[in-house]
Amino acid sequence: MSKSIATVVDRDVYDPRMAGKGIASASGNRAGATGKPAGRAGFLAGLVMMTMLAGATGLGLAFIVHDRAVTSSERRDSTSVLEPLRYAPGTSLFRLEPIVANLRHPRETFVRADIALILDEPDEAARTRLAAEVSGDIMAYLRTLDLARLEGASGLQFLREDLSERAAIRSEGRVRELILETLVVQ
Repeated sequence: MSKSIATVVDRDVYDPRMAGKGIASASGNRAGATGKPAGRAGFLAGLVMMTMLAGATGLGLAFIVHDRAVTSSERRDSTSVLEPLRYAPGTSLFRLEPIVANLRHPRETFVRADIALILDEPDEAARTRLAAEVSGDIMAYLRTLDLARLEGASGLQFLREDLSERAAIRSEGRVRELILETLVVQ
């Protein structure tokens, strides 16, 4: 038993002839002139190099992104062409009072619609009269609908198209577009 203890002690003994040569001792540690492991300096050097590489990569990517952003904004500025107006200069937006109506089926279901009209009517009194007529027509139409007809995106699109068509017919073409701002079903 004393032989194994002596072997362990012999492995950890410092050999002055090997000092400064960086040769691993019997226990596996590399010893330098100061007796510190040489792996710590290598780790720190690698860490500094990786940090510098990451910083250089980030800086390079920042320049690339900046150049692309500048060229896309210049391209957008050079290609901006004035689009023709969608409506004639005499058109106006007229918001109707909220329309509340109950549906045909189920009877206890109510609909509230906020609608705006784009009109080709310069006279204020004529606009108000036309809006009242269209509003009454929309309320009468909503009372004939079933709840199943309003479900989903396609139901909302069909409702918008039907209301737009009815408003154009009622106004004899003076309503250019009907904008369905909100629709609440309760």
